Amino acid sequence: GKASGGGGGGDGDDDSDDNSDDDDDVRNETVFRREVAETFLRCVKHGYAQANAVVELQGLKMAENRTFADIARYVLMTILGLSLPAPRDVTKENAKLYPAKAAENTGELLKGIKERMKQWAPLLTRFLKSEDDQVEMLLTLEEYCAEDEVFRGMGGAHLVPVFAKILHMLYEMDVLSEVSVLAWAEEKGAADEEDKRFLKLAQPFVEWLKDADEEESEGEDESEEESDDDEE
Repeated sequence: GKASGGGGGGDGDDDSDDNSDDDDDVRNETVFRREVAETFLRCVKHGYAQANAVVELQGLKMAENRTFADIARYVLMTILGLSLPAPRDVTKENAKLYPAKAAENTGELLKGIKERMKQWAPLLTRFLKSEDDQVEMLLTLEEYCAEDEVFRGMGGAHLVPVFAKILHMLYEMDVLSEVSVLAWAEEKGAADEEDKRFLKLAQPFVEWLKDADEEESEGEDESEEESDDDEE
């Protein structure tokens, strides 16, 4: 769970205390997200190998008493953000790591993301092992693309048109398992209409996974009959 800070003094409104607690949570979480981003960007800037980056992030994990999965979720959003113009809250030094202007088209945008992801996918895979962690990562990705909560003004909305393609990329790079995507889709399927926005965007990919899954299990049935299956 999130560490919640002390509530700010509410001025007599009935629910202002609740709100200020929520605001504190978002504020604390925003500070944590920024710390993860700055730590990771420092690794990128200095060209650290994965092992050194892990050491740096481990220090942050200990200091903040958080899980590696929490850190990995924000590292992923930072990686995705590196293909967009620099958000307002990065340091001047780190802003140089970002493109000066937005990609011309989605093809160019995805190409930039893929290059970064190839480099850092093993780090994410290492820290997002469980289904729960991966589902949580997808929920965080939704927040990022919606520029919600701790991602306000970060430019994540630029990734909305390529949301399904990002999921596919994460799947192909083994950051995301089929089981996790389907669990996320099921969880979202029960949500209110407005919460299904990203599920609808991802639907073609989800359907493709389900089809592949069915074909695979049919293939397995057949291959059990004839021990050598040469069909793909």
